[in-house]
Order: sequence, then structure tokens, then C-alpha cells
Amino acid sequence: MITEKKYTIFLVEDDELYAELLIVKLQSTVNSNIIRFNNGEEMLRHIESKKSSPDIILLDYYLESDEEFNMSGLDVFRNLPSNLSNVPVVLISGSTDYSLVGASLKMGVYDFIHKNENTFERLENVILKMAETLRLKQDLLAINNNSLRIQKIAGIAVITIIALISLLGYNY
Repeated sequence: MITEKKYTIFLVEDDELYAELLIVKLQSTVNSNIIRFNNGEEMLRHIESKKSSPDIILLDYYLESDEEFNMSGLDVFRNLPSNLSNVPVVLISGSTDYSLVGASLKMGVYDFIHKNENTFERLENVILKMAETLRLKQDLLAINNNSLRIQKIAGIAVITIIALISLLGYNY
């Protein structure tokens, strides 16, 4: 495994065989807990129930569904709750419609991968890049937290020194 943290990846793919291939590839790329959904509605219900939250979302663009309204991957992206706005989303599609790619990226999709002979290699690179970005964000947050702790300790030390100086009767 390349990374230490275990990432929760939501995979929305209606093609069972293709989903299994993606899962095998993802598990060999990054330490992950992959939760697969057959359609976007299923994933949105899962998120709404607060059963778990993803670090990364992979969405097939064209999704078959038994639901009344069949959502595309882009529809699912549009309907993600605001608390997931920082979660990177990758659309995966067999479509070569470049206007779809452009529209998706303009809306904030992290990347758009075409289903072809390079899909798994490209997906591996994108996942590793996302995992590294997430790790760096976590490191930065830890550094900021440590910095705040140091600032508090320094502030307490200064106040203590001033109090001691005052108690000893020195004017500063």
C-alpha cells in the first residue's frame, strides 16, 4: 500500500464487472475502504442517513437505475450535500463528449476520466494525487493545531513571567 491512512472511497458504478475491476485496482493503489453503490440515488440516501462519509467519490456518468428519476453522475454531483463540497469527485465515462468534460470541470468535479484502455492507469494516478493532497491538508491542519498550542503556551509563559516580576516588585 502506498499510503498509511485508510481512505473511504464511494464508488458509484452500475456495471458490476467493471465495478469489481475498479475495486481491485483501487485496493492495490491506496489503503481504502470502498463502498460501492449501483446508482447515485443509493449513495445520496447513504450519505443522508449519515452511515459514513467519503474521502473520495468516483461516479460513473451514465448510470442505470430502477429509481423514478434516473440521475447521471453529474446530477449526483450537483445533489451532494454542502458538507461534502471539499470531497474530491471524479467522473468516469465512456463518453467522448468534450463539452461534458468541460462542463463537469467547471462545476467543480476534480477530474473526468474516459473509460478506455488507459482508465485504470489514469485512475491510479488521480487517486494517488488525491490521497497525497488529502494527506498534505491533514498535515497542514496538524501543524496549525500545534502552532496554536505553542502560541497558547507562549502566552501563558509571558503572563506568568509578568506576574512573577510584579510579585517580586520589579518595574518593567
